[in-house]
Amino acid sequence: STLHLDVNNTYPYYAVANAKENLKGKNLKELLASTQQDDDIWKPATMVNDKKFLMSSQGEYTITQDPEQNIPVELVRAAAKIKLNISSTVKDYKITKVMWKFINYNTNTAIFAGQPATPNIIKDNQEYDATADKDNIYKITTYSYSTTWNGKEDMPQFVADVTFEKNTDAKTTITKHLVIPVR
Repeated sequence: STLHLDVNNTYPYYAVANAKENLKGKNLKELLASTQQDDDIWKPATMVNDKKFLMSSQGEYTITQDPEQNIPVELVRAAAKIKLNISSTVKDYKITKVMWKFINYNTNTAIFAGQPATPNIIKDNQEYDATADKDNIYKITTYSYSTTWNGKEDMPQFVADVTFEKNTDAKTTITKHLVIPVR
């Protein structure tokens, strides 16, 4: 009643969680034009304290006669979660080190899906050391906002240097450089 909403009328709604900018007081045009830049979007949660992801939703709701109403809102995370597991079955060798970096990823997104946002593509990144679990699988998790690309050169990808050590001789090592596209 305080918003003067009429029973049986349908109204649009917009919901946002974890936006860096305060969106309160923006008109609809300003709200839909809002974007979020997150230079650390790629960082795994283990590298960032209290990592929070931008989530949003938009839809319509029809007002009923009930004095209290709950609008069912399904928030969708703006970032894509990307996981890579590296393991080996190379006879007589085991992986002893994995260095990785994520390149060609986007750090800028629209607050609401379907709205325009100028991409901010990071072409290169610092290399990081991955750690193995008890099964000697190197698990890497990273994130990116949605992006498009024209070819293999500018598509999002993992770049990894994988070092193998011979099981019988720790002095015998081989390092392989891998480029793994993300689709």
